[in-house]
Amino acid sequence: NFAELENITKREHANGMKNLVLDLGDTPSLSSIGVRAVVVIHKILSANGGNPLKLAAVQPLVRDVLQISGITQFIEIYDTVEDAVQSFQ
Repeated sequence: NFAELENITKREHANGMKNLVLDLGDTPSLSSIGVRAVVVIHKILSANGGNPLKLAAVQPLVRDVLQISGITQFIEIYDTVEDAVQSFQ
């Protein structure tokens, strides 16, 4: 759920996590709380600057929601998790 995901992100960021790839390959749809979760995770990770959150394997309907909500302007989307991980190097 959203609160758990937010808490895990905060904890791991405090423990040194700098970059994160969210694999959305098994996510057929995204509600407004899902959009909010992506934005909050991005804000937590990007507090020190940069572009530390990437999305991978995004389904077409989810991609549409992300584009309509404006998220794709500041979070990059990759076809595969491997491509997203490579983008950090």
